[in-house]
Amino acid sequence: MHPLPELLAEIAAVAGFDAALKIAAAKGGIRAYFPRHPDAGHWLSLAVGMDTARKIGEHLASGLRGIELDVPMGPNLSQAARWRRIEAMSAEGRSRATIARVVGCHHKTVQRIVNGKRKTIAAALAQADLFEG
Repeated sequence: MHPLPELLAEIAAVAGFDAALKIAAAKGGIRAYFPRHPDAGHWLSLAVGMDTARKIGEHLASGLRGIELDVPMGPNLSQAARWRRIEAMSAEGRSRATIARVVGCHHKTVQRIVNGKRKTIAAALAQADLFEG
């Protein structure tokens, strides 16, 4: 099993590892609202199912109407593959929030890549990815 960041580990303890991964896939790298009682159309219910969403909402928003949290990313693409995808999606004109959600990284990572502030980007992109093929 992959080690998970604190919030995802907390969700996994309440609702299972699979639910934590689904939340990371849906909202990893961005801020998301977790209502105490999500309805059927809420992103959380759509991602993990209504019963599981309610367990998570009750746990995270205990005593509150809801809570907004930065959702960490779960296990996903290699760094070089992620950077390639960020550059391609940015060139297509996609928003940074959309790129972060699709690629599975933090929106600040997208911003740094798009702004060219990482000195290692060119070297990482030039390096062959062992897991792609």
